[in-house]
Amino acid sequence: MSKYVGGSLKWIKENTYDWIKNALWPTTVPIGPVGINPQNGEISAGVSAGIEVGGKEVLGVSAECGVSVAPGDIEPHKPIFNFRTKVGAEIPRLSKLPLIGEYLSNSHETNTPFGQIDNYEGKSSQTEAANRVIDTNTGELR
Repeated sequence: MSKYVGGSLKWIKENTYDWIKNALWPTTVPIGPVGINPQNGEISAGVSAGIEVGGKEVLGVSAECGVSVAPGDIEPHKPIFNFRTKVGAEIPRLSKLPLIGEYLSNSHETNTPFGQIDNYEGKSSQTEAANRVIDTNTGELR
């Protein structure tokens, strides 16, 4: 019986924590034109615009970009940051049509990792300098 009670308490704890976390800490906190996502460690900004004819939108475009810390352990030979861009365009009235609607609304997203150290072999310049010695036979630094 205690096995079932323990499992139920664990389920309640995990799901209640997630619910409270999502309710109290929103995924994106807007600060001016920039949005900060503390859960993903991302700072992003975006804009959208549309063309209206007769008070109805006939074309809409949007763009967004963000920079985040790469997930996982930070290691010099792996990218530390991720740059994300997303652009989209749609014809709102026609994008709801069956069959052809999906072709009248499109978006594209790119993710570019950056921040790794080139030619990293697990050694630093201090390690290399400490390992250099003078050859007693030739007198050369090696």
